[in-house]
Amino acid sequence: DDKVIPLPPDLVGPNPILAQTYLQTISVAFLGTYVAKQPQYRAYLGAAYVQLLSQPSLSIDLVRSLTPDQLTNVERGRPAGVIVPNTDTSGTGTGG
Repeated sequence: DDKVIPLPPDLVGPNPILAQTYLQTISVAFLGTYVAKQPQYRAYLGAAYVQLLSQPSLSIDLVRSLTPDQLTNVERGRPAGVIVPNTDTSGTGTGG
């Protein structure tokens, strides 16, 4: 029984087929590199290949790591590199 799980439009962009192609391609490269331990797949996880794969209708960027603050920015719709002062004085760490 195949069930389809709907994804948010922001995740798949204007071209779901292209988003699926990206996901499949990067997944094969990731699993080949880190699960199957086949080093020849590593090149497909590099910036040059991702740039070649990326299309104007749905561009992709390679992210190797994010600090907690950068991740919070991305979750809030800001670019990862934007520094927003933490105005949270409650000690909960939820920011402002």
